[in-house]
Amino acid sequence: MKINNFNLCYCLNAFDLDNFNYSEKFLEIHNHFAELRQQLDYCNPLALGLWTNAKFIEELQLNSFLDFIKSFLETNNYYVFTLNAFPYGVFHNQPVKAKVYKPDWRDKKRMSFTCKSADFLSELLPLEIQGSISTVPGAYKFDLNDVNEDISLISKHLIQTAEHFARIYEQTGKKIYLAVEMEPDCLWESPQEFIEFYHENLADDKYASEYIGVCYDTSHQELLQRTMPGEGLQLLIDNNIKIAKIQLSAGVKSKNVGLAALGELKVFSEAIYLHQTRKFAPNGKIIQQFRDIPNEIQDSNDGYLCSHFHIPLFSESISDALIPAKSELLMVLDKLKKTPEICDNIEIETYTYGVLPKIFNKHSLINNITKEYEWVIKSLT
Repeated sequence: MKINNFNLCYCLNAFDLDNFNYSEKFLEIHNHFAELRQQLDYCNPLALGLWTNAKFIEELQLNSFLDFIKSFLETNNYYVFTLNAFPYGVFHNQPVKAKVYKPDWRDKKRMSFTCKSADFLSELLPLEIQGSISTVPGAYKFDLNDVNEDISLISKHLIQTAEHFARIYEQTGKKIYLAVEMEPDCLWESPQEFIEFYHENLADDKYASEYIGVCYDTSHQELLQRTMPGEGLQLLIDNNIKIAKIQLSAGVKSKNVGLAALGELKVFSEAIYLHQTRKFAPNGKIIQQFRDIPNEIQDSNDGYLCSHFHIPLFSESISDALIPAKSELLMVLDKLKKTPEICDNIEIETYTYGVLPKIFNKHSLINNITKEYEWVIKSLT
């Protein structure tokens, strides 16, 4: 939907599109969003945050599914400005964990999938809107071999992808940016790491410098060591990195590092998604890193834990020991409200409703999504 100068959508990875007939699933999603329209009293074109995987792209190529989607969007007053092309394979109902990063940008499969996703988006993107495709942060750092060789290969594939995006623009007049997500435990965790990579490997290429930017996910950045929320976003802006997309998400934070806090955090441990966790000292410095929610930790009341587990944006409290981690989210929304030209591709991404602890399941999925929309709209207006 259009909110002032922003295009705002909800990422459909909140819905299981893996093992269903796609036509039936889109109609099911429409039923949900028809209810959302009614609750929001919103009748203007509504944006859908589509997500693709390799199976989805294959389905598009094998039959007339693209024609169905175009007709579906037009008939039901929807539009599309962004794709989440982060997952390549299955994303629901079975363990994903670190497999979500594979194939990574060392692999031509990732490049081919991303280019095909861009071709798909170009078929749907309104001519007057700039589009974005979010993607994995290079590679999962624990999968890297020879870092210099890996970076060289990743750079080559990113540049070739940028060239493809340039051809799309030349042929259609539609500009699409590749939006690289920075994420804990990946090749690029922080804005500073991506900035260094960008200037060393991409900035001098005319296509990469034009078509490659970042997807700034607020819960990812919540887990990074910093003095002030929002400084990572400002650092990217100061270094002339395109903010192609902002994903609004909130994490989970403990009030201390006691055993009670860890016990309550372990309720969020589940088998499907990766929830990188950090232990912070009282001064905000990271003192311990975990690839997922830990089973054990040294008992201490000093400092706090923070975990990458997407919870509803409107959350104000969780439990006696846990609170929402959304200082980054609040700061980014404030910066967008004051300086809307930073980015106009905004996506809510709470994909974890299927695995949220029962304390959150007080309302239906679409009621929760509606509440998230209302919370964001209020924050941006």
